[in-house]
Amino acid sequence: MRTGILIALSLFSFLTLTAQESITFSTKNASVHSSLEIPPGTKVGGTATLRIEVKPGTDWHVYSLEETGAYKNTVIVFSESCAQIEAKGAPAEQGEKITEFDDIMGGNLNFFEGPAVFTQEITLKGKKPRVEGFIEFQLCNGDKCIVMAENFKLEGKVK
Repeated sequence: MRTGILIALSLFSFLTLTAQESITFSTKNASVHSSLEIPPGTKVGGTATLRIEVKPGTDWHVYSLEETGAYKNTVIVFSESCAQIEAKGAPAEQGEKITEFDDIMGGNLNFFEGPAVFTQEITLKGKKPRVEGFIEFQLCNGDKCIVMAENFKLEGKVK
């Protein structure tokens, strides 16, 4: 199913970044900024942070990582080719999260009307770690909802 989503959403850019660079992907509905943060002096076995900021467009909001069954929650998926990294624990989110009950959806909705930052701690298992995958998230406004996916391919160097 993920392959089908990736093919269907192939019109989105494939981002290539290093720990020192940053690129932002934008549409009229949202912008996505991805980076790999490796602290100076980090060695193999150390920790880095994948950071993805999603800024919804005017009158749009993005849903939380928290799964409630009432909407499509945000997920971060790593490519199977990422042999030199290992995710540590669950991803985290930051921003001004709003929680409200929705009668139509039959449950709580957890979303961000402003920017949301999704992070994942990563153990670096090689000297040139590559972090590759995608973030999938749902955006909604007062009229409609859309599911978006944005690929990331980030590279770094460690001692």
